[in-house]
Amino acid sequence: MFAPPFNVSAVQLGPTTVRFKFLDAQSKESGYEIQRSVNGGAFSTIGIVSTSGAGSGNLFFDDINVLFGMQLTYRGRAIGRNPSGPSAWSTSNTVVVH
Repeated sequence: MFAPPFNVSAVQLGPTTVRFKFLDAQSKESGYEIQRSVNGGAFSTIGIVSTSGAGSGNLFFDDINVLFGMQLTYRGRAIGRNPSGPSAWSTSNTVVVH
């Protein structure tokens, strides 16, 4: 089984953009699935970050569909060809858009 991404953080870059950053813990995954929860609701997938599969190090996903006042929680997991399936979800990180 893949290990989940670690050192996750969510940082507002501007009025409509939040960056979800994390470290790649793998060398055999094909990417990372990124999910977001809005205002405490259910998580839904908002994107995939592709990797070279060679331990890419620092990775990020820019969420460009955010609005003032939203409370956004992000998480990610490694995906790819693994008989055991994807990794567990990373710890989550929350930001309130201001």
